[in-house]
Amino acid sequence: MTPWNQGNHHGRHPRDRRAYAVTLTPEAGPALEEAESGVPRLLDRAFGALTAAERRTLTRLMGKILDVD
Repeated sequence: MTPWNQGNHHGRHPRDRRAYAVTLTPEAGPALEEAESGVPRLLDRAFGALTAAERRTLTRLMGKILDVD
């Protein structure tokens, strides 16, 4: 197994046979934590030009577009 597929199980999605469903196993925990730890830095770089108020506005508008409460 390569590092990219360690700790996951995949197969066809039960309702959509065109798609694959990926389920992380406990062994994937450290890799997931490592990937997630970089998210705040990525967001700071991506949205660093925005003020705090602009970030709040963007978050509100994206939530509206995506219909997320």
